[in-house]
Amino acid sequence: MPDIMKPEMVTIVVGVVMLVITIVSAAWLNYNATMRVNQQLLEGIKIANHQLLEGLKIALEQTDKRFEAGFDALRTELRAEVKRLDQQIALSSQNTQQEIQHLRQEMRQGFAELDRRLEAVERSQERAEQRAEHRIQLLEDQVEHRLHRMESQITAPGPQPSAD
Repeated sequence: MPDIMKPEMVTIVVGVVMLVITIVSAAWLNYNATMRVNQQLLEGIKIANHQLLEGLKIALEQTDKRFEAGFDALRTELRAEVKRLDQQIALSSQNTQQEIQHLRQEMRQGFAELDRRLEAVERSQERAEQRAEHRIQLLEDQVEHRLHRMESQITAPGPQPSAD
């Protein structure tokens, strides 16, 4: 019998073939297990990514809502401030108008008082002029009367005054 057909050789060859089949089977099982694990990991990663994206989406929506609420609050606060400033401006304008009216009234009263005083001065001046004219008339009358008397004395016959 040839050496190859000896039972020890057949056992060795069968053992080697079995070992090769076992190694190939183990490699194939390992490959399949690795592929399943990789597939599961990939699915897990996809699920995790999806959950992460959903979480990010929710977080962004919440952040957007918070920002919107903050902006709404800021808008409300700004509107209130603008309204307060408008009221303050209106009140200030009203006060300014009242002050202007008050100053106008005081000016009118002051001008009226000046007019009264001016009229009083004019009346006083007229009275003074009338008194002055009256006195001038009296003085003219006195001067004329004295001149007339002096003329009468000069033209009248009678004793001449002695020149002592």
